[in-house]
Amino acid sequence: MWFEPKYVWEVKTADLTISPRYKAGGKEGVDPTGEERGISLRFPRFIKVRDDKKPDMATNSRQVVEMYRKQESVTKNKGPAADDDFEY
Repeated sequence: MWFEPKYVWEVKTADLTISPRYKAGGKEGVDPTGEERGISLRFPRFIKVRDDKKPDMATNSRQVVEMYRKQESVTKNKGPAADDDFEY
């Protein structure tokens, strides 16, 4: 189901992980194994509605991929942080 973006939310997350379930940013080539995986937010928390931004100014999937790649766990060659397949 698709919907028209109306709000921008600020969220805080523990980190970004590669996920076999969620596909955000997956087309940007985040998974070095070549599998079609995306990025998920680990422990996301809503902070506030951003009234100062329009939806077209929100963080896009390429920016999320760049944030993932800049994480210490990824840059120090610890390998990609990956979500397990636990059912929430």
